[in-house]
Amino acid sequence: MCVVFWDTVINEKHVKYMRRLQKIVACGEYCVLVAKAEEAQGQWIVILCNAVGCPIENKYITIEPKFVSMNKTHVIIACDDVVYYWQYRSQHSKLTTLE
Repeated sequence: MCVVFWDTVINEKHVKYMRRLQKIVACGEYCVLVAKAEEAQGQWIVILCNAVGCPIENKYITIEPKFVSMNKTHVIIACDDVVYYWQYRSQHSKLTTLE
């Protein structure tokens, strides 16, 4: 799979290739890409990217992501019976790794 991050102001494109991509969600200048992990069975990787597609941080989860949503500070991933909550950014614009 190929995801293109396009800066429409300066007409610059950044391409990110990902295997087994399942979900994409974005808010503001960040996006989250969710893919099935290749190395470990039963795991998914959640990658937080900036506006040009550079990975900022990633997490491995063991729930199958059926629903993914995000706002300016949190990423929520859910399956039928589990909710994963990740505060990736504080109110003061610093990236965090709380979950």
